[in-house]
Amino acid sequence: MPAQTPEDSCFRRLFNNCLQPLVGRPVEWPYVLRQMLEDHFVRLRRSDQYYKGSVFQNRDDRVAEHADRTSDDEEVLVYRLYAAVHNNSEGILHIGDMPVWLFSCQVPNQGKELSNQTKKRCADLLGLRRDGSLVVFECKGPRNRQTSPLFGLLEGLDYLGCLLTERNLSDLSSELDRWLRDYEPESDGFSSKLPADWPPKIEPSARHGVVVLAPQSYYELHFLSADGQPVQWWKLSDRETSLPGGNGMSIDFAVVDFDKGTASLLELPQSIPG
Repeated sequence: MPAQTPEDSCFRRLFNNCLQPLVGRPVEWPYVLRQMLEDHFVRLRRSDQYYKGSVFQNRDDRVAEHADRTSDDEEVLVYRLYAAVHNNSEGILHIGDMPVWLFSCQVPNQGKELSNQTKKRCADLLGLRRDGSLVVFECKGPRNRQTSPLFGLLEGLDYLGCLLTERNLSDLSSELDRWLRDYEPESDGFSSKLPADWPPKIEPSARHGVVVLAPQSYYELHFLSADGQPVQWWKLSDRETSLPGGNGMSIDFAVVDFDKGTASLLELPQSIPG
């Protein structure tokens, strides 16, 4: 039996493959953390986790039920945003120069099947870019002090990684195809819009991503920690940290008006606020 070649430790891979190729002297920790997140994201995608119910679900009835409510409850805000985007923009949410077709909300991907202690977990919003890549949007309300943008990012990566496991992705793709074949808009009430020129096909090998989506006031609550110390979660954005050869997932932060259905990329600080 041939001798096995020993593998480098994860630490050696980090400093050899992640830090050594960096040019100049950028802030190093975001690159290390991005690499660690990408490594775990890839492992999660390769796991055998799956949701035993329908992954894709048409939420139009729920959207119609909740879209006119004025609550700042984050689930209600998700439905309001979904309704506004489909009523005002044919289902396309534009974030900077990135258009995304929103095709579902409150998307299940994990549940009691994994653990008796685990309730059903759902991604807030799920979208599709023109290249076939999925985008999970993790939405936060304007006064949410409890969960930071980094917390929201990790939530989104957890949902996205689980959606991309082999069984979940297969179910999501086939269920979406079936819905598109049978789609008929409601004669009255709310209906999701299907863009005529949008290729509604999920491409497994595309670079999928997570966007934390929240009003500007939410981000301002989290530029400093609870004890007034500066934090720099925004450095994990693709616009700040691009891994040498990294292709696991895209990450960004965006500002949203839940009622108008408009969004823009968060203006990243040039210095630490405060």
